[in-house]
Amino acid sequence: MKYFRETPFFTTPKFSRRGNSRSFTRLLTLGMVCFFVEPSAAAWQEPEATCDSERRPASGVSQLRARGLLNDALETIDRELANDPGPCREVALRLERARVLDRIALHSQTLPATAALAEIDRAQEIQAATNRSTTVQAEIELGRAYYYYRAEMPDREFKQAEKAVTRAMQLARTAGASILLADATHQLGLIRAQQGKTATARELFDKSLELDRQGDEGNEDYMLAEYHRHIALTYILEEDWSAALPHYVASHQARLRSNAIDGSQFSALSLGDALLETDSPDAALPYFEYAFDVAGQMNSSYVKALSALRIADVLEKRGSRSEAKQHYSIAASEAAAVNRSSLVAAATSGLDRLKEAEPE
Repeated sequence: MKYFRETPFFTTPKFSRRGNSRSFTRLLTLGMVCFFVEPSAAAWQEPEATCDSERRPASGVSQLRARGLLNDALETIDRELANDPGPCREVALRLERARVLDRIALHSQTLPATAALAEIDRAQEIQAATNRSTTVQAEIELGRAYYYYRAEMPDREFKQAEKAVTRAMQLARTAGASILLADATHQLGLIRAQQGKTATARELFDKSLELDRQGDEGNEDYMLAEYHRHIALTYILEEDWSAALPHYVASHQARLRSNAIDGSQFSALSLGDALLETDSPDAALPYFEYAFDVAGQMNSSYVKALSALRIADVLEKRGSRSEAKQHYSIAASEAAAVNRSSLVAAATSGLDRLKEAEPE
């Protein structure tokens, strides 16, 4: 079954930083054909992992999560938890369950996901009572850092997030876990970016990519997508959309290559925004439409609202009033479903503007 139509091809310019890549607001949601057959939850079989193995989104349940099959992922995890797995396996499942719950909370706009923190705390209890693995403890601290990064976003001080990510980095170094160290270093870069320390953030992102390439278990496209997305973020924070554009291109292409369908709708929105800001509205529209289509498949009211609002804006500027009105209406309805009053207001303003311009 073909779920997603072809997205536009965009040639990546030379990067000012590295040359060509190896091939929730605008800042947060700021060519290639995607095919996948929706798998049944029971179809995934993951190999047993030792407590000291490093894990990166690449196997059964995490693939379901990346593809946006969040309910299937939860069902698969819960079914295995009901079968009384060993402590090592249960910790891994609890941490993955936290990631899935975080994605669900993102789409329902109910962040921070306190249920995700409960899973991380349960993983900590199991770890403390059983194996005391340094690698697993690093994974737990990294999960805690990400949770608090989300939770502390409104105040931007990130005190608990930074404390947890620092512990994760120390533990990963002790364990010689380069993949975990890469992820933790990247998380610290995100914190620095949100604190406005953009040059420091770029240095940390560079280091995270270097560490990722040292690990045998690294997923090149996963880290490339994160790297380019967040390098772009630093340039957006500096209001340099031209510098951000090629990185958004590279991030979106990497997410498509790795079949990260959930993430690809956000990278498409970011790429479309960058194209708009660099005076390419015609090139931006197909990316917004792609995000809208994916959101429809995932039943994500949040992304449908974001993408419909952007589509409507482009169509209004083109003079396609009827289609613009339709998308403003969709945006208003979907935004109301997740209690995003700012998006409702933007969509309503668009509808009012079009109504005022109608001939008597």
